[in-house]
Amino acid sequence: MNCPLCGTAEPERTITCEHCGLTTAEADWLKLHQLDYLLAETANWPYKAQRWFYEQQRDGLLAKLQPPEPVQATPPQPLPLAQPIIAEPAATVPPEAAPVPRPAARKRSTPRREAVPFDQWLLSERNIKLALYSGGLLLILSGLIFVGINWTRIPGFGKLAITMVITLAMYLGGAWLHRRPAYRIGGVALLAIASGFLSLNFVVTQSYILGPRGFAVENMLLLAASFCLLAYSVTAIYTQSWLITVMSAGALASACAALLTIYHADFPAGLLAYSLVAGLLLVAAAGAGRRARLQFAAIPLGLLAHLALPLL
Repeated sequence: MNCPLCGTAEPERTITCEHCGLTTAEADWLKLHQLDYLLAETANWPYKAQRWFYEQQRDGLLAKLQPPEPVQATPPQPLPLAQPIIAEPAATVPPEAAPVPRPAARKRSTPRREAVPFDQWLLSERNIKLALYSGGLLLILSGLIFVGINWTRIPGFGKLAITMVITLAMYLGGAWLHRRPAYRIGGVALLAIASGFLSLNFVVTQSYILGPRGFAVENMLLLAASFCLLAYSVTAIYTQSWLITVMSAGALASACAALLTIYHADFPAGLLAYSLVAGLLLVAAAGAGRRARLQFAAIPLGLLAHLALPLL
């Protein structure tokens, strides 16, 4: 070792064993004890190849520290008598074949990332989802316009039957598509559209059947929100979809609004009720995160709860 201030080399120290008289350098002695400690600490390692470096150093150091074996004196051997040298014909050595040059190994170059073609980008999963959900929203809006304007000549029960058949057909078609991996995205989109049409059935029922008979809008809103909450929850668990999970939270908020309207609650009571709904969503998000089947609902429910609580 050298002095850190002036750089003067320190003389090498030696250690002599009192039992066998072996004299070794202090640095080799310390290195041997360090290797023994490392081998003892790594004895439980699962792979012996990781300990090979320490074992190799220890074996080399032990071989260096071993004292040289004494050389045994051998008696002098009599000199052999000189024998006549008989010339032998020189053997012909065949010429060695020239070594075949090996081709130089090619360096592996990292492949360049190819640009995604326009047709693949256009038919990507994200764009397909966007197109399906946008088309579903437009379909729901067109259905509302069609129900409000073009159904004046159809009886009330006929309008309800048509909307129920369309809703049931979309539910069955969405479930059929969702069971096939290649069409699962389309199945989720079709089930989301069917969930939107489900609330349209209650609009038709109230507007053309029960409304003219004096059934209150608040009662129909409570009935529709409760039924949609149940249907949306089952559909969300089946599809693992964020969108239908958000629709379930909206149905819960609609049911709360219907109850407040029925009981003529004032503004502070409404704030308290919606705060309880937001807290219920937060508890539901925490419970869903602990179950493997419901983990998909933890993030959307948690986001809705954290967005609603500051506003309330």
